[in-house]
Amino acid sequence: MFEAALHLLEHAVMPAVSAAVVTRDGPIFTFQNGFANLETGEVLTPAHQYDLASLTKVLVTLPEVLDLLEAGTWTLERRLDTFYPQLEGKPLGQASLEHLLTHTSGHHATQPLNLTAHSRVEVVTQILEMEPPNPLGHYEYSDLGFILLGDLLEKQGAGNTLKGTGTDGLYPLERLALERGFVRYRPTGPCVATEFDSWRGHMVQGEVHDEKAFVMDGVAGHAGAFGTLEDTIKAARFWLKSSPERLALMATPRVREKSGCPRGLGWVLGHPTCSGGTLASPRAFGHTGFTGTSLWVEPERGYAMVLLTNRVHPTRETGDEIIVLRREFADAVHRAMGNE
Repeated sequence: MFEAALHLLEHAVMPAVSAAVVTRDGPIFTFQNGFANLETGEVLTPAHQYDLASLTKVLVTLPEVLDLLEAGTWTLERRLDTFYPQLEGKPLGQASLEHLLTHTSGHHATQPLNLTAHSRVEVVTQILEMEPPNPLGHYEYSDLGFILLGDLLEKQGAGNTLKGTGTDGLYPLERLALERGFVRYRPTGPCVATEFDSWRGHMVQGEVHDEKAFVMDGVAGHAGAFGTLEDTIKAARFWLKSSPERLALMATPRVREKSGCPRGLGWVLGHPTCSGGTLASPRAFGHTGFTGTSLWVEPERGYAMVLLTNRVHPTRETGDEIIVLRREFADAVHRAMGNE
């Protein structure tokens, strides 16, 4: 049934590759092969955790935000100056939660905050002090907005109105991830290596690849989550079971990328140019991570796809192999599931 997908995975050029096709009841296809670290020859096992990079946005931050929106605690229209009084009268203060969730707050795509900030507080402070280079409503995919969303969730949790705090040494965002049960920050078990980082001076393995998240002690709203293939299968099943009301909230097109891909709240939506392949349905949604990870969910068709790789190992200087693999794997799965 999945012969074409299997062939693609077996011939992938990434050192480590794990993949699954998942229904609401569980996985119907899994694959795992390769090396967790090419330098040491460490073989990939089911216990190895991948640095999920920007999948953190939709596996940690987004579900918590949606819970607050559905409970009426937050609204999409709520402006940042109501959370951060220092933004009153400033352009960024007019940005709403919806702007952050759709990457239309005017922020830079990214900034090398690891070179100027030395703590979680300093990262957030510097983002709030930046003058947005783009007008409000202009689309530009940005880590900075999701860093602020993570900070807002932590403030909400610290106020004991989200899920409480404790004395366990965990950051509120870290605790939220553990309580939801998909993924974790600051892993202690075996991890897949990512990249030799000249800034840190070593091959990154067992610590977050993203430099901004590293400065934030590995716990941030935009990156930092780690998970095994089994973990991401659990997350895929969670999103497959989304209620019609949640799907309508998060998967309604709100803005378009330059490629034409529509975006909802947090997610890219189905389009011929997206990572879900040319056969993705319009009501589907997904996300990718810089390290080589991706999740694609087809709620109406009843299945999802997980693809985890370490395409940045031992260096990020690679071609478009991961882009091609994501799309071809997705289309092979769509065909196997009877969607030509």
